[in-house]
Amino acid sequence: MRKFFRCPQLIRGIGVESLRAEIKFVGLQVICRRFFYGRFLFVGQFRVKLSCAMGDVLYPHAQWQRLAALWERLYPARGLDPERTRLFAQLEATMPGFVALLVNHRPQALRGRSLVEALDVGQRQPAQLAHLFEYWSREPGAMYRAAPTLVFAVLGQARGRGAIAPEEESELVAKLLSFWALRSTLDMSSACAVAGQSGLATAMRIAA
Repeated sequence: MRKFFRCPQLIRGIGVESLRAEIKFVGLQVICRRFFYGRFLFVGQFRVKLSCAMGDVLYPHAQWQRLAALWERLYPARGLDPERTRLFAQLEATMPGFVALLVNHRPQALRGRSLVEALDVGQRQPAQLAHLFEYWSREPGAMYRAAPTLVFAVLGQARGRGAIAPEEESELVAKLLSFWALRSTLDMSSACAVAGQSGLATAMRIAA
């Protein structure tokens, strides 16, 4: 538990932002099913179910139940051996309690805040994300000015409700990544130039 809250990447990836990742993960399992049926299925089964349970608590929406049901249809647990079947049943039975503990825990790593407070989930509820997607569809420039985590949250929610096709999403994400990389490079160059000018001015004053 302590390791989880000390990892900002894991915390930022929870909830709506992870919906897009879980949809991609389900698709990957379809491709890899013939090669990894068994162990890979067991790990994926727990990951997808846990992500959906957490998403439904943090960002309530029917999309989480739909994604969990899709996974169940693609990978019914009857393919597991008896030992893993029992283990997964035990894990699934404890999942609601674990999620409740996780989202309400107030660790020192989050400065006494709960996960709900740290993620500010009120600002990224599905209805708000759907509104942003519609707005960005009319004003795409606004999407490029938004925070990347918000963009992925909006795209994940749109993908989950079928508002954007996989091909469109992939093309859009590629353009966004290129734009962010270029912007980061330009920002870094600008910062280095300013620092260089400041250092030169200081050296000239000292020399004088």
